[in-house]
Amino acid sequence: MNRNELIAYLLAAVVGGAVAGHLAGLAGMLGVFAGVGLVAYTELVVLTSRSYS
Repeated sequence: MNRNELIAYLLAAVVGGAVAGHLAGLAGMLGVFAGVGLVAYTELVVLTSRSYS
């Protein structure tokens, strides 16, 4: 993960968390962070599988 991707993930988590927290409360905010974590985990799996090829 390069620096630009890391900044994009952090920005999505902060802005999405703020909006979801305002609209849907704690459950919405946790959903945003779970979604960002899922995307990051998927990228980790893809990068790991590339390194074994």
